[in-house]
Amino acid sequence: MKKTIIFLFMLLASQAFSQYNNKSLKSSTFQTEKWNMLGRDGMENLNTYESEYFNKVFTETRKDFDFTGKKIGFITGNNTRVKTSKKEYFELERIRLSKGQPGNGGSIIEFNEEEKAKNGGYDAAILYWFKVIPKKKDLMEILSQ
Repeated sequence: MKKTIIFLFMLLASQAFSQYNNKSLKSSTFQTEKWNMLGRDGMENLNTYESEYFNKVFTETRKDFDFTGKKIGFITGNNTRVKTSKKEYFELERIRLSKGQPGNGGSIIEFNEEEKAKNGGYDAAILYWFKVIPKKKDLMEILSQ
Protein backbone atom coordinates (compact mmCIF):
# COMPACT_ATOMS: atom_id res chain seq x y z
CA MET A 1 0.00 0.00 0.00
CA LYS A 2 2.77 2.43 0.96
CA LYS A 3 4.72 1.71 -2.26
CA THR A 4 1.57 2.30 -4.31
CA ILE A 5 0.94 5.66 -2.67
CA ILE A 6 4.56 6.74 -3.20
CA PHE A 7 4.45 5.62 -6.84
CA LEU A 8 1.19 7.53 -7.48
CA PHE A 9 2.58 10.64 -5.81
CA MET A 10 5.76 10.50 -7.91
CA LEU A 11 3.76 9.92 -11.09
CA LEU A 12 1.44 12.86 -10.40
CA ALA A 13 4.33 15.13 -9.44
CA SER A 14 6.20 14.18 -12.61
CA GLN A 15 3.17 14.88 -14.78
CA ALA A 16 2.48 18.21 -13.10
CA PHE A 17 6.14 19.21 -13.49
CA SER A 18 6.19 18.26 -17.17
CA GLN A 19 2.93 20.10 -17.88
CA TYR A 20 4.20 23.22 -16.13
CA ASN A 21 7.34 23.21 -18.22
CA ASN A 22 5.51 22.49 -21.47
CA LYS A 23 3.35 25.60 -20.93
CA SER A 24 6.37 27.79 -20.35
CA LEU A 25 8.16 26.43 -23.40
CA LYS A 26 5.12 26.70 -25.67
CA SER A 27 4.53 30.29 -24.68
CA SER A 28 8.10 31.27 -25.46
CA THR A 29 9.80 31.74 -28.80
CA PHE A 30 12.27 29.01 -27.85
CA GLN A 31 10.55 26.22 -29.76
CA THR A 32 10.06 28.06 -33.01
CA GLU A 33 13.47 29.70 -33.24
CA LYS A 34 15.86 27.15 -31.76
CA TRP A 35 14.06 23.80 -31.62
CA ASN A 36 15.96 22.33 -34.58
CA MET A 37 19.28 22.87 -32.80
CA LEU A 38 18.44 20.47 -29.96
CA GLY A 39 20.00 17.01 -29.99
CA ARG A 40 21.35 17.31 -33.51
CA ASP A 41 25.07 16.84 -32.88
CA GLY A 42 26.79 13.77 -31.50
CA MET A 43 28.62 15.66 -28.78
CA GLU A 44 28.08 14.75 -25.14
CA ASN A 45 28.61 18.35 -24.03
CA LEU A 46 25.53 20.49 -24.44
CA ASN A 47 25.49 23.19 -27.09
CA THR A 48 24.23 26.70 -26.30
CA TYR A 49 20.63 25.93 -27.26
CA GLU A 50 20.47 22.66 -25.31
CA SER A 51 21.94 24.38 -22.25
CA GLU A 52 19.36 27.14 -22.51
CA TYR A 53 16.58 24.57 -22.96
CA PHE A 54 17.52 22.55 -19.88
CA ASN A 55 18.11 25.66 -17.77
CA LYS A 56 14.53 26.66 -18.64
CA VAL A 57 12.95 23.20 -18.25
CA PHE A 58 14.61 22.51 -14.92
CA THR A 59 14.28 26.04 -13.51
CA GLU A 60 12.52 24.84 -10.37
CA THR A 61 14.78 21.87 -9.57
CA ARG A 62 18.28 22.76 -10.72
CA LYS A 63 18.95 25.27 -7.93
CA ASP A 64 22.24 26.97 -8.90
CA PHE A 65 23.30 24.29 -11.40
CA ASP A 66 23.91 25.81 -14.84
CA PHE A 67 23.78 23.45 -17.82
CA THR A 68 25.95 25.72 -20.00
CA GLY A 69 28.56 23.61 -21.76
CA LYS A 70 28.14 20.69 -19.35
CA LYS A 71 28.63 17.03 -20.20
CA ILE A 72 25.31 15.39 -19.39
CA GLY A 73 24.47 11.70 -19.30
CA PHE A 74 20.96 10.54 -20.14
CA ILE A 75 19.54 7.46 -18.45
CA THR A 76 16.09 5.97 -18.86
CA GLY A 77 14.21 2.80 -18.02
CA ASN A 78 13.33 1.40 -14.68
CA ASN A 79 14.80 -2.01 -14.10
CA THR A 80 17.00 -1.95 -17.19
CA ARG A 81 18.52 1.50 -16.62
CA VAL A 82 19.68 2.27 -20.11
CA LYS A 83 22.20 4.97 -21.00
CA THR A 84 20.81 6.93 -23.95
CA SER A 85 21.96 10.06 -25.73
CA LYS A 86 20.79 13.63 -25.91
CA LYS A 87 19.74 12.88 -29.50
CA GLU A 88 17.38 10.13 -28.28
CA TYR A 89 16.12 12.34 -25.44
CA PHE A 90 15.25 15.19 -27.81
CA GLU A 91 13.71 12.90 -30.44
CA LEU A 92 11.29 11.61 -27.81
CA GLU A 93 10.75 15.13 -26.51
CA ARG A 94 9.79 16.35 -30.00
CA ILE A 95 7.34 13.49 -30.49
CA ARG A 96 5.68 13.93 -27.11
CA LEU A 97 5.35 17.72 -27.31
CA SER A 98 4.07 17.60 -30.91
CA LYS A 99 1.25 15.34 -29.71
CA GLY A 100 0.40 17.67 -26.83
CA GLN A 101 1.75 15.18 -24.28
CA PRO A 102 3.93 16.11 -21.31
CA GLY A 103 7.64 16.28 -22.08
CA ASN A 104 10.20 13.86 -20.75
CA GLY A 105 10.90 16.00 -17.73
CA GLY A 106 13.12 14.00 -15.46
CA SER A 107 15.39 14.41 -12.51
CA ILE A 108 18.85 15.93 -12.38
CA ILE A 109 21.61 14.17 -10.50
CA GLU A 110 24.73 16.31 -10.13
CA PHE A 111 28.22 14.90 -9.66
CA ASN A 112 31.15 16.37 -7.75
CA GLU A 113 34.70 16.39 -9.09
CA GLU A 114 35.60 13.03 -7.54
CA GLU A 115 32.49 11.41 -9.03
CA LYS A 116 33.20 12.98 -12.43
CA ALA A 117 36.64 11.37 -12.42
CA LYS A 118 35.01 7.97 -11.94
CA ASN A 119 32.01 8.30 -14.27
CA GLY A 120 33.68 9.41 -17.47
CA GLY A 121 33.61 13.16 -16.85
CA TYR A 122 29.85 13.70 -16.61
CA ASP A 123 28.82 16.85 -14.74
CA ALA A 124 25.29 15.53 -14.22
CA ALA A 125 22.77 12.97 -15.41
CA ILE A 126 19.20 13.47 -16.47
CA LEU A 127 17.07 10.52 -15.47
CA TYR A 128 13.75 10.25 -17.24
CA TRP A 129 10.84 7.82 -17.14
CA PHE A 130 11.87 6.33 -13.80
CA LYS A 131 9.50 5.24 -11.07
CA VAL A 132 12.30 4.97 -8.50
CA ILE A 133 15.55 6.91 -8.77
CA PRO A 134 18.53 4.51 -8.65
CA LYS A 135 21.42 4.93 -6.26
CA LYS A 136 24.15 7.31 -7.32
CA LYS A 137 26.77 4.53 -7.41
CA ASP A 138 24.60 2.60 -9.90
CA LEU A 139 24.32 5.69 -12.09
CA MET A 140 28.08 6.15 -11.97
CA GLU A 141 28.56 2.59 -13.17
CA ILE A 142 26.09 3.01 -16.04
CA LEU A 143 27.73 6.23 -17.21
CA SER A 144 31.26 4.85 -17.06
CA GLN A 145 30.43 1.99 -19.46
